Amino acid sequence: MDHPYDYPYYPVDGVGEHQSRIQFVTVGNDAALSLWSYDVKIGELTAFHATPPDQLKNVHFVSVEFTEHSASPRYAVIGASDGSLVGWDEKNHEWVDFARGEVIDGQVGAISIKANAVVVGSSRGCLCHYPLEGNTIQPADPDAVTTYNCDSAIVALSMDEANREGLVGTENGTIYYVNFDEADPSVYPIPIVSSNNINRDAISLLQIDPGNP
Repeated sequence: MDHPYDYPYYPVDGVGEHQSRIQFVTVGNDAALSLWSYDVKIGELTAFHATPPDQLKNVHFVSVEFTEHSASPRYAVIGASDGSLVGWDEKNHEWVDFARGEVIDGQVGAISIKANAVVVGSSRGCLCHYPLEGNTIQPADPDAVTTYNCDSAIVALSMDEANREGLVGTENGTIYYVNFDEADPSVYPIPIVSSNNINRDAISLLQIDPGNP
């Protein structure tokens, strides 16, 4: 079931090269995207509110993730209520790759971008993985997209550094193990914590222990 988002989603882009400045973005309804910068030394907050192109004005933004710091160009990748992804070029302050097209069935509720690959989870329990090619954030080849189905809305992702193996949390309280190197929909995703026994609460946050061997 899809859920309306009447509030902005607040992801933090961490502290960059300037130790006295924290930069972050917020996204929300009607393709709202704001880029914020907080100067820690003087306590000053500034904001830039991006004007959405006409193609996006009736779309709600519900999630956001950043391409890796080493990526060039570097994008904020935004998940939309219609299952599409759009990009914002941080350096040039412009929208990129916003040709409307559904990447996944349902609202894009969770995104992981690492190692030139994208993992996306939706409000309808659909999970997909595909490689990034060139400067596009949309799947370049439909045959390169691997898709799995989970029991309910996907609300959390925690993937390894290669973005191939990880855990998926759902609104029903199930935690799945996935491995896209093996990519067998008859096997994956594997429920390791079930909403029927161990856990009866919805998952809101999921994180793999970075100390894993």
